This record gives sequence, structure tokens and C-alpha cells, in this order.
Amino acid sequence: MKLTKFLVPLLAVALLAGCGEEVSVDQLIVDAASEIGALVTNGRTGSPYSDRTMTINLASGDTLSATTKLMINQETLKIDTTNGVEVTITYAIDEATADNWAIAPGKPDVNHSRLAPKIFDFESYESVLTATIAYGTKTKAVTWNISIAERGYELVVIKIGDVRSSELAVNAEFTTRGYVTGFFKDKNHVYAGASIADGDSAINLNRQNLGSLWPSGGYQIGDLILVTGKYSTYNGVTQIGPTEISMNYDYAEVDEPIDLVISTEAEWSADALLGMDSRVISMTGLVYVSGKDALTVGGSHVQVTVKYFTKTLILYINYHVAEAGQQEFIDAMADWVANETTFDYHGDLGWYTPNPQLVPFEASALS
Repeated sequence: MKLTKFLVPLLAVALLAGCGEEVSVDQLIVDAASEIGALVTNGRTGSPYSDRTMTINLASGDTLSATTKLMINQETLKIDTTNGVEVTITYAIDEATADNWAIAPGKPDVNHSRLAPKIFDFESYESVLTATIAYGTKTKAVTWNISIAERGYELVVIKIGDVRSSELAVNAEFTTRGYVTGFFKDKNHVYAGASIADGDSAINLNRQNLGSLWPSGGYQIGDLILVTGKYSTYNGVTQIGPTEISMNYDYAEVDEPIDLVISTEAEWSADALLGMDSRVISMTGLVYVSGKDALTVGGSHVQVTVKYFTKTLILYINYHVAEAGQQEFIDAMADWVANETTFDYHGDLGWYTPNPQLVPFEASALS
């Protein structure tokens, strides 16, 4: 969603206030809200911009996190706060540069929205962000001057499908983008993998700087991200080792991920699935055979054997799901009976040369 002239119709901000003359209370509330130092912070580093006189310098990949809900206690207001009031904050970018900004509502959480500036290859620009705080008869505007730096080089984005069809050398650096379809949730294990997709093409993000870049960006399933990194393959999985990750808002350039539906025995084979690794696949009628009892909290990888028609498949539970994830898988498979229990799968397609595997990021892939 693009920010236009008056960007971010803000959610109501819940504040506590009390009795007293209406006008003076109105002014007290907007003044108190305007003094909150962390109304706007750097979305990557978390640093607050409390000094309104200094220019915010945003580097490539930086965003702003704009507060959409906050609570002011009675110690701040210095009045009796027995009654509830609502204060509305709206944000606007100056008309001249409003088209250069986009917003991700509810990111990084329900109380904040992420404001993302467009980065030009060889052009810097200045913007003015205004927060208007209103309650009752009173309003107060707070502004920040923002300097958005140029990228400094020509950004060439290669579509995921083109990466797969090309003959990139190992460690060749490239930039691509796609929607997040899965990742390891534990912050200590996220370095081990995430998947992004563009339509019917997908790629795995693995290691390099993934472990630090992912948590700092707070990326979630459904986010469109831009990734720069180094090309590699591992046992049949095409990978990019990220050196840079940022949110991207060029939605028109990227197709929504398309599930790969497998419904016949013939469709599950190395030949039929070659090049499909890291896509989200959908299968029904899988039969559990063995292996679930080997899964323990704190244990290693486990290979669970399943049947699909007459073919034997591996459901690979990676220990990078971490202890909480292992417990979720144990709970999900607790009642499975060998050669009797059937289940459906909606999750990542993995690979371990020469065969495809089911490699879920989380237990919700099983149903």
C-alpha cells in the first residue's frame, strides 16, 4: 500500500485521563503525547528519534517504525486518570515526496507501522514527516526532517525463476526478491534457513548473514523482501547466502506464491520435482510408517518414514525447529499409528540428493 499525501490513517491511541476543565485536559493530553521520545524509531536498529531538531539520516534498507498505540499513565499527566479517553495520531509525508514512501500496517507489531522510503540508485532526497496528535479541541504537530541516501550503484534484480534457469557460478553475487513462505522461528536457529517465492519459483536463504539480518528486520510470512547475497547449492537445494535483506514494496513486479499441488503418485519423483525445491507443496493422504519415536526435545534431526500410494517418502524434522518446535511436532504426531494414520502436508519441499523430501519449518504443516 502506497503512502499518498496524508499517509497512515492512524489507529486510535488509548490514553488515560481524568476530570478537570475540558480544554486544559485536552491540551495536557496532546502535550504529553507529543513529548514521547520514541513515537518514531529506526525500524532496523530501534533507535528513537526524540530530538526533533536533528535530521534523520536513513541508510539504504532503513525504515521508520511509527507508533500507532500508546498508553500515558497518570504520573505523566499529573491528573486523576479515572476515565478513559482516546487520542488519535495521524502521520503525513510532505506532498512532494509522498509517492516515494510505502507503509506496512501492523509491522513490526500491532502497535506500530513500518514506513519505508524508496531508495534511488543515484539520487538522494529530503522528506518531512509530520505527526498530528489530536484530542478534543486541541491538536499538536510534531515534525521530523528526513534525509534518504542514494543507493550509490545500479540495482539489478534477477527474478528467482531466472536465477534457477541461469548458470551462476558458486559465490556469484546477485539480488532477487520474493514473498516469505517459511523460516525457522527460533532466533538461535533462523540462520539455518528461510524460503521466498515469486509465483511458481522459490529459493532458499541460508547462513551467510541470515542469522543477524533476519531478526533485525522482523520479517514474517507474507512479507515481500529484497535479498542480495551469494549463490550456492547444497544437496540439490538452490540457495542464496544473504549479505543484505530489506523490505520491498514493488508488489506489481512479483507474483504471489503459488502452491505446488501434488495429487498423483507420478507427480512425486525426482524428475517431476527437479527445480521445485523450497516451494510450498500441498499433499493429501500420506500414511505414517515409522520414526516419530526418535524425535526428542533437544535431540538431532529425525527422518520420519511415510508412504504416498506405493512410494516411500522422508518427512525430515530438522533440529533447527528448536526445542519448542520439536515439542510441537511430538504433540502433533502423538497419536499416529504405524501404517494406519493418514495426514495431509502443506509446507516446504526440501531436497537431499538425489531425492525430494518433506522438510517443514513448523508442525502446522501437518494436519
